[in-house]
Amino acid sequence: MKERELSACLERGLIAARSGDYFEAHEHWEDAWRQMTGPEKTFWQAMIQLVVAMVHLQRGNKHGFHSMCQKARLRCHRLKEGYYLANPLPVQRLAAVLDQMSQVSPPDPATLRPYLDHFLQQIALPRWLQLEARARTR
Repeated sequence: MKERELSACLERGLIAARSGDYFEAHEHWEDAWRQMTGPEKTFWQAMIQLVVAMVHLQRGNKHGFHSMCQKARLRCHRLKEGYYLANPLPVQRLAAVLDQMSQVSPPDPATLRPYLDHFLQQIALPRWLQLEARARTR
């Protein structure tokens, strides 16, 4: 997949997520994610897990919601710990919204939507596609 097609998949997913169609967002982002490598792949997998968490919640599966949020938070942690990120803002904002959403009890789609909407409005493509990272050496 060429970068233009990749960006188009991400943009369609972002439009779907902003409209509350989290399943559709997951479909578009997964198409792009399959073509990625490195920290971008890890980041967008966490983004996919975020919207899948919302799908679970919409279907009444609170365990699935918490599980997906936890997996996405773990990916953010791995990115922050494993890479020097020239633009850490996407990872920081994703981690922050995941933390905010997981603290809402009981989780409810209507209650969480404002947190997610605010986060989704901050996403700037294609800048968020290229994290410009290099691995940390230990």
